[in-house]
Amino acid sequence: MELIQKVLGEILTWAETVGIGLIGLSLGEAVRGDFTGGQFTVEQKTRGGVLILCFDQPVPPSMPLLVARLVEERVDHESLMFLMSTAVHDAKSSLAVAAGYLELMQWQNPQDEYVQRAQTQLVRLSERLEEVLGGIASYPPMPLDPKNLIQQIVDELSPYYKSQGIDLTFYASHGRVLADRRRLGQVVHNLLNNAAQAITAPGYIIIEMRPDTDWIEIRIRDSGPGVDRDLLSRLFTPSMTTKATGHGLGLAFSRRIVESWGGTLRYEEGNPGAVFVMRLPSMNGRYEPQ
Repeated sequence: MELIQKVLGEILTWAETVGIGLIGLSLGEAVRGDFTGGQFTVEQKTRGGVLILCFDQPVPPSMPLLVARLVEERVDHESLMFLMSTAVHDAKSSLAVAAGYLELMQWQNPQDEYVQRAQTQLVRLSERLEEVLGGIASYPPMPLDPKNLIQQIVDELSPYYKSQGIDLTFYASHGRVLADRRRLGQVVHNLLNNAAQAITAPGYIIIEMRPDTDWIEIRIRDSGPGVDRDLLSRLFTPSMTTKATGHGLGLAFSRRIVESWGGTLRYEEGNPGAVFVMRLPSMNGRYEPQ
């Protein structure tokens, strides 16, 4: 209820800022604004129920649709941020316990190289969790070539995947996009981890980077079973997961990141397996290479 109230308040503030005569909103039991001063009330269906809008003047039919879409997107976003906060909090609590055990192990074995490596990885994981919790807008996009970033990720993951019977291959091309390096790395990691978890060894994951005039396309294809058709409509929604212990954050969060840069993230059926296609606006010709 508090979440819906917050979203409705934000929409009313937005409407006032842009000069739309929206003075009252109601979704379920959540009500914001003034319904007594308006003569024009409209009902509009949303995924969360019937949205009632009260205007102080006549509006075109497209206006209730626009407001309903904004409400849906804001509710989805706030729900995702809440789930992310909960997941990160739980993960950091577990990391704190693990860090305590590692400190004890280091005290008992101060020269143990593997204990030191484990501590380093815990610090890196904690930093990544802080980045996730920080929100998309915290990191402004900059022109970059994804090739080097993806190659670095492939070099990092390949030995582990190979030990699990999974071949990871990257067909690289140069191209420039407007994105944040850390966020793009998170998206690629999410997609690769999903693919690896779906594969029964032996198997493979193939990454292809395809630049053209307007777009840079990054395709991640695996030899797994693909996505069940019954799940396709909910694939990128928060909380949708096929894992017993999953939070369902990876794909929803990844799509939101990519779309914040003006790109798209979609699923295609492979033959065999799944294919996730990320398209980002090309910066080729707009910025000089560094």
